[in-house]
Parts: sequence; C-alpha cells; structure tokens
Amino acid sequence: ADGLRSGNGGAVYWGGTGTAFTTAFTTSEGVVFSDNSTLGNSDTVKNNSGNGGAVYFAGTGTITIDSSSNITFNGNSACNSGGAIAAESGNIAFNGVTISNTNTAEYGYGGLAYSKTGRIEAENVAISKQTAVSGGAVCALTVSITNSSFDSNGDTMLNKNGGAVYVLTNGTLTVATSEFSSNKTSGKGGAIYADKANITINDSLFTSNTSPSSNGGAVNLNDNCSTTITDTTFVNNSRSEEHTSEL
Repeated sequence: ADGLRSGNGGAVYWGGTGTAFTTAFTTSEGVVFSDNSTLGNSDTVKNNSGNGGAVYFAGTGTITIDSSSNITFNGNSACNSGGAIAAESGNIAFNGVTISNTNTAEYGYGGLAYSKTGRIEAENVAISKQTAVSGGAVCALTVSITNSSFDSNGDTMLNKNGGAVYVLTNGTLTVATSEFSSNKTSGKGGAIYADKANITINDSLFTSNTSPSSNGGAVNLNDNCSTTITDTTFVNNSRSEEHTSEL
C-alpha cells in the first residue's frame, strides 16, 4: 500500500481493535506499507499535525507486528509522529521481526512507532535506520524492550533527543538482554532519552552511541528519573569528539 495524505494515517486510519487490525492485514503473501506519508502537499507542512505515516491506530488493544503477520514497513513518513505507525492510546507490539528500511517522523516522535498514552513492546526484534526529531526508532509513555537490538537509529541531524528511544514524561522504560549500538542524536541521549520516568535496565549492552553536542552519549535521564541499572555494560559511547560519557 502506498499513499499521500494530510491528517492521520497516510495509508490506513484504523478505529477498531488492535487484534482486528492484525487479523485483517495478515496474509500468507504479506502486506507491504511502502512510501506512505502524512506530509501532504502544502508548503507549510510543519503546521500539519499528521501522525502515522502508514497507519494511525485510533482504537483499543494491541496491534501486533510479528513474523506470522508478515507486515512490512518501508520508507514511510509522518509530518509529526510515528513515521510508520502511530497510536492514540492503543499499544503496538513488535515480536520476532527485523526492521531495517528507514521510516521517518519529520517533525515529531518515533521514526518507526509512536503511542501517545499507550505502550510499545519490542521482543526478539532488530530495529535499525529509523529517524525522528525525538526517539529515532520508538517513542511512548511505556516502552518495554527484551532480547532486542537497536542499531544506527537517529543517525541524522534531524534527531534532537533519544537516538533510538524516547520515553515520554512520567513514563516507564524496561530494558532486558538487549543491545544499543551506533545510535546517534545531535541533542541528548545517543540511545535513550527519558524525563521524570521509571527506568529499569538489566543485562544489556550500550556501545558506540553518540551525542556529539550535548549530554549522555548512551543514555540521558533528565529531571528526577527513578533508575535501576544492573549487569549492563557501556563501551565506547561518546558525548563529544574529545570526551566519553556513558550516561
């Protein structure tokens, strides 16, 4: 599916349940969302609040993108948030998939996925080359990452905070047995940015993430985050050309 429209959902605006979406778009041949956009045709695209370059999920429950659903996102872009998929309050789950084709949130959050008040889960996935102003790959109020890798996300001057992950204010982030490598931001938190959030990171690796001009080569935890980090290794992360900063 490909399309160009202003507003939410460049290809699909879904108001039903997440389960119904997954069922509707699961086929043995696969469904490809490619080059969809909510940028519109106006010269003033920055004023267009379009979310979900390919899919906007206005319903309830969880949309699941896994190996059995055979759904692919490639080259989608949102004017605001959720380059490939955005949700208002619903949840988005990625399980057992590799996403390496770039999706972009031009002026907002979550190059691949965004949920305003819901949850984004990534389990047994590899996500790379996603871009956004904040949260190069994903952004949500609650983010859970398990046995996954985030590589080379946010690697443009577009990204300001959180090269791979941005956790919204008063949110929650849980990371376990995962790796963040070569993610980059021009602002804060080469891999992860969080503000007033509950953070738990266990048995994970952060390597070669960069925040060239500001704070937190790997992780920036801003303003009263509650943080627990255990059995985790930080290697060769940098906040400038001259200095190394692991957090």
